[in-house]
Amino acid sequence: MAREESEGLVRDILIKVLAERIGEPGTIRGEGTSASFTLKASLGGTCRAEGTLDYTLPDGLAVSHKSDIQIELGSGRYFALELKHLSAVPDQFKARSYDMLHLKRTLGNRLYGIMIYLHVPGVGTGIERARAICYPFDHFLGIEVRNLTELKSWIPPIIEKIEGAVMQA
Repeated sequence: MAREESEGLVRDILIKVLAERIGEPGTIRGEGTSASFTLKASLGGTCRAEGTLDYTLPDGLAVSHKSDIQIELGSGRYFALELKHLSAVPDQFKARSYDMLHLKRTLGNRLYGIMIYLHVPGVGTGIERARAICYPFDHFLGIEVRNLTELKSWIPPIIEKIEGAVMQA
């Protein structure tokens, strides 16, 4: 499985599970990078793959960042979920941390960032090193995963964290 395909698979699985848990029934649309759904009426808002947020650099240049999954509540609060699996080298964590630093500078407490790292033992950056690099995120979930098809080993802690954060917002 190619590295980009594995992260796409993680995104697709998470979107479907999130739609079942926090989505309004029957509102899921699209697939892959175009997947989206409406949140339950009690939450208000949307969830989408490849959600875009803009930030401004100190010199005034506007830059866009696409989160792997983005939840936007009706209150204007955002949850940016970044997913890493097989393509987990330090530079990718650094790039996402850079964007998160600037997104937080622009959006302040309206943004809650979660880095989700499904680490295959012996492949890519170690969990503790990735956690250290990802300090700008509000939460870092590092989970050892040998096989993505073993959903029960990685889905529950991720969904629990996302649901908890969204429900408290």
